[in-house]
Amino acid sequence: MYTNLSEIQKQYFYNLCGETHQSSETKGRFKTSKPYNNEYYKFSPWGFEYFFDVEKGYLICILSHHMTDNRIYGWDHRGNEISDYIISEYFKGKKVA
Repeated sequence: MYTNLSEIQKQYFYNLCGETHQSSETKGRFKTSKPYNNEYYKFSPWGFEYFFDVEKGYLICILSHHMTDNRIYGWDHRGNEISDYIISEYFKGKKVA
C-alpha cells in the first residue's frame, strides 16, 4: 500500500499542471492556467484531474479542454509510464475523480 506520491510522481504532476501536489488527497480536480507548466499556453484555463491508486502506486492524470481531446497520462511509483491498457482499465465503468 502506498500513502503518498513519490518524488518523481510529484515532479510529473507539476510538469503537467504547473501546480505542486502538497496534500494527502488521492484524487482531485481543478482548473489550471499553466498546462504543461507553461503559463503562455493557448486557450487557458484547462481542466486537470488526477487519481492516485494507493494499492498499486499508480498516478493517473487527465488534462482536458473543450477545444481539444483529453490527454491522459500515468506513471507507477518509480516514475515509469503506465501502459495504455492499464490506464484504460481505470475507465471501464469507473469515475476517476
